[in-house]
Amino acid sequence: MNYRTFRPAAIAAALCTLLLAACAVTKDAKLAGRINGTPIPESAFMDSYRGHYNNFQILNNRPPDNEERELIKRQTWQDATKHVILTDYFRKYSITATPQEVLDTLQKQVPDYIMNSPRFMTDGKFDPNIYNQSLQYDTPENMKPLRQHYQEYLIPIRKLQQILAGTELFTREDRKLATKILQSTADIQWTGCDPAALDPVVTDGEIQAYYLNNQEKFKLDPYYSLLYVLVPVQASGADIHAAASLADSLAAELSAGSTASELLAKHQATAPYLVYKNSGFIRNDDLDPALYALLSQMPEGGFSAPVPDAEGLTIYQLEQRTKSMSIFNTLRVPHVPTQASVDLAKPATQRIVALASAIGLADAADEMDLALQDTGRIPATSLWIDDSRAVESILAQVKGQPSGFVSAPVYSQSSRAWLVAQVQENQLDNARALNEVSDQIRARLVEQKRSALAQTIAGQILAGQTAPPTGLIEVHLPDMNYRSQLGGQSAGDLYYQVLRAHWLGLAPSYHELGGVFWVPRINSVKVDKSLKVASAELEAAFTRNLPSDWFENWMAAKIKSANLRIFLP
Repeated sequence: MNYRTFRPAAIAAALCTLLLAACAVTKDAKLAGRINGTPIPESAFMDSYRGHYNNFQILNNRPPDNEERELIKRQTWQDATKHVILTDYFRKYSITATPQEVLDTLQKQVPDYIMNSPRFMTDGKFDPNIYNQSLQYDTPENMKPLRQHYQEYLIPIRKLQQILAGTELFTREDRKLATKILQSTADIQWTGCDPAALDPVVTDGEIQAYYLNNQEKFKLDPYYSLLYVLVPVQASGADIHAAASLADSLAAELSAGSTASELLAKHQATAPYLVYKNSGFIRNDDLDPALYALLSQMPEGGFSAPVPDAEGLTIYQLEQRTKSMSIFNTLRVPHVPTQASVDLAKPATQRIVALASAIGLADAADEMDLALQDTGRIPATSLWIDDSRAVESILAQVKGQPSGFVSAPVYSQSSRAWLVAQVQENQLDNARALNEVSDQIRARLVEQKRSALAQTIAGQILAGQTAPPTGLIEVHLPDMNYRSQLGGQSAGDLYYQVLRAHWLGLAPSYHELGGVFWVPRINSVKVDKSLKVASAELEAAFTRNLPSDWFENWMAAKIKSANLRIFLP
């Protein structure tokens, strides 16, 4: 069981703010400030600040300067304010999300960054089995941070949006206007401009410019090949002692009745490298004599004391012994080098990089008696060692580099070794030639220009200018209402927007429906006040026609009006 933690930078940044609510405020806790009366512990604020700081370093490959640090501090306060506001609203409306809701949501809507991550791919394609197993059991990737983000943040926000649209945003004036719209009938003359009827010109210069500015779209199937060496990091005496202490503690907890799954969950954050396995039935004759002797002395269900070897310690549990076979479980506690041990080994690895840069990695490996590995020609999504982070780090370094380039050393947690790689082949950035894709680009630009030209013509019609007749459609609907169609499409929301603008005195505009850009001219409107309209229908119409950024604007206004008191310098 391999417990690697899957933590995209965006999720890590969002979860930093959650620490502010998770931290209990004791009587003597030092505060960073208060937001709408909610105390913010200094320790929690600094944890969140460090999270933003670290994300900046990851994304920019450098620490922030003084001005950028102030911006990060400001962003931390803004995120904390947003979190306090959301938490208060979740409490106000009793909004929660269950673990099952989280699973259902993530199974139906796989995030794009996961679909494109090599960690969830097999043979270069997204593997739903890896994803679903990780989602439910946190192996081979730990998805707990993602589930927590959805349960405490994303799903409650979606529920809050639905509630806000029908409460705070849907004012009495809005309700009156929505009722008036749904009770109305209008005589409208529509002029539509169909992009498909237009034939814009695309020049060779425009094709070349598009090609140069969009190289990513024309890449050949990316591949590369590497030579690499792994430089093992030896655990120190202190590391070995720590592993023995942990193994003794685990053995005591198991003997006291704790299950292996409980211990793995308990120690996942601090010891994700623990491995628990079942042997399946093995013939006693095939067992190592020392292991057979140990199992022979154990009662069924019993646990052994930790058994040390050169690489770590193993706790055994005998499940059953038959006449000729045994089945048992093992809990493995490896000797894991601490960061101090890892850092101590880095200078030697850097000397390997320097030597490899001078004479090549193959000769450097021979000089230093290191095993040289060859990936062969592999796709960009290939996981050539069992450490996705190390592979991604090497890939980021070698991208765009020529044959012979030697990477900076990267530490692999799973291999417990420093990794140095040299490029043999690199086709990660090669693109198809312009003459191969010019027809494809021309067709794409024609579609773009058709849409832009149709909107220009629609704008000219609105301005009262003479528009060319090509592509124009004239439709007269003398009794149009909220349930009418236009051009074979349901036009309820379009009708709502046009009538809303009409009664609010807003400037007329064109609207897209079914790929056609329509310009309305209202001749007359009648309102039947006796027509009953259900409240749910009013709220649904209002909500569907809110601007796409309404929630961001609502949140920005709430943050701006928040009572923020900062105690830190």
